[in-house]
Amino acid sequence: MIGIPPAIIERYLGAAHEIDMAMILDAFRADPGAKVLVVGCHDEPTSLMMAEAGFQVTGLDLRPWDRKLPPCNFRFIQGDLCELPADLVCEFTGAFDVFVALSAIEHCGLAAYQGDVFNRYYDVIAMRRAWEFLRPGGRAFITVPFGSHYLEILPHWRVYDFPSARDRLVQQFAILAINAVSCGGVWVDGHLYPMGERIGLNEAMRFPGVPPHVSTLFYLEKVETRRRS
Repeated sequence: MIGIPPAIIERYLGAAHEIDMAMILDAFRADPGAKVLVVGCHDEPTSLMMAEAGFQVTGLDLRPWDRKLPPCNFRFIQGDLCELPADLVCEFTGAFDVFVALSAIEHCGLAAYQGDVFNRYYDVIAMRRAWEFLRPGGRAFITVPFGSHYLEILPHWRVYDFPSARDRLVQQFAILAINAVSCGGVWVDGHLYPMGERIGLNEAMRFPGVPPHVSTLFYLEKVETRRRS
């Protein structure tokens, strides 16, 4: 398996980039030429970097694409992951090796973006779509806000605790890794975690959940039988 070459990351991002993106870029590995579905691709260049690195990328977003498209390896579709037409659902089922959602799933169904439908369970449906669209053994990389209890901060995002993440996000996936990072000056049990500092999962589960966030990467695998980690 390979990641995205550092030279490509540097060309797109320079020396600094957002914490959630750094988490996915550090963890991302896939076979050469793997088919990757990136949800919420409008505001960040992850999908473009993956396409340039040789992966076969499909980008999906509620908003229309308003930037130059890369010359190859990239297909953009404007649409809602939870409301795709039947022909795309059939085309995508079992078609992808990797699913990527960088700070996207927590917004699903909260009407935070243009064209979004209000539905409190769209995050659940979105992760079920991820499961359906991945081949057996496919991997998912998702980042979401994390804390001590489940919150809906309408109309913007959700904050997940471990039980809600397990039930709403992980579902039938196997958990390969969970990494938590401070996205600002985060205090947990009297200790200040500066931006970008790793936070142990036990500590992250005691964070009250209000901004600035603890951001958590869930690295998941599609398995044939139901497993919980």
